[in-house]
Amino acid sequence: MRKAWTGGALALVGAVAAGAAIAQQKPGTPTATYWVTADTYVGASGGMSSALAMMSGGAPSASVQRVLNLQLSSIQAPTGAPAADHLPPAGLKAGARLPLISPKLAPAAGDAGSAGAVRGRVLVYWGCGEQARPGQPTVIDLAKPGAG
Repeated sequence: MRKAWTGGALALVGAVAAGAAIAQQKPGTPTATYWVTADTYVGASGGMSSALAMMSGGAPSASVQRVLNLQLSSIQAPTGAPAADHLPPAGLKAGARLPLISPKLAPAAGDAGSAGAVRGRVLVYWGCGEQARPGQPTVIDLAKPGAG
């Protein structure tokens, strides 16, 4: 029974010491976060050639789109001009380096309500099947705020 108390006491002391050590750590420079997302999209290509192929009984041509999204964020404001590169693996065949370009902040387009009253309706359907279920669609009238 004494060994059980000793082991439990040591575990408790270790946990308290580890918590105290973590609490005493001084915050260093903020850590930046870097995301790399690679997506592949496959679907019917648009345009007149695809429409003509479907009208003549053929299948629309499938197009493949590959997107590599690189994002870098930090809780600190930048101190100078941004400059960074991504070094992709050779198998990606994207080149030796990809320069990372910061998006430009566009000024606000102005007040959206200055163009006049908003008009229009949004029809909301839900569920699966060829026919809408009873009680559908839910209609949202944009000209009547709070209604619908």
